[in-house]
Amino acid sequence: MKKINLTIALILSSISFTMLFAQSANLSVQGVLRTAEGTAVENGDYDITCRLYTQATLGNPIWEEIIPDVKIKGGIYSIVLGAGSTPLNVAFDQPYFIGVSVDGGTEMIPRARLTSSPYALSLIGSDNIFPNSGSVGIGNPN
Repeated sequence: MKKINLTIALILSSISFTMLFAQSANLSVQGVLRTAEGTAVENGDYDITCRLYTQATLGNPIWEEIIPDVKIKGGIYSIVLGAGSTPLNVAFDQPYFIGVSVDGGTEMIPRARLTSSPYALSLIGSDNIFPNSGSVGIGNPN
């Protein structure tokens, strides 16, 4: 009986571990959409395209996702990048800028610079190094 329970526990652990590795980064983004006159856009569903760049102006996007049917109320939207069909496979090891366009229109300017979350700031000055592949453990020189 103990052997069966141990086998089941190992299977569940490996499933959880696989699910952990299968997860990709997600980034929550909120914003306000306004008309050229400065008033909020009409309430409704809009397709929002987000692109990440390494530059505040010019350059080519390094990542792009179209999020369909985003509900806008009072001009305010809230989306999660990387949760759809395009994994957010960006290293986040340098400054990035986000470009946003609505319903296939021209990208709004200026691009917004992505900033740190409060918990990420705790890693500044840390000597910990966590490789994204290979073995990690006590006594492992890598």
